[in-house]
Amino acid sequence: MFAFVGSPAHVRAMGQSSSISRGTSNVISWEGSEREATWDEAAKRLGSEAGGDL
Repeated sequence: MFAFVGSPAHVRAMGQSSSISRGTSNVISWEGSEREATWDEAAKRLGSEAGGDL
């Protein structure tokens, strides 16, 4: 996970986060393969988190 956070792919994704952000500080992470790391999967997992926006 630490290698990914500093990777060019993550840096690019974070640069685009304001265009999809709801303006809150929610994050989601999970262990899985690169194939599973899609925007659709992240949105599904974030939407299933209890507690709502912070």
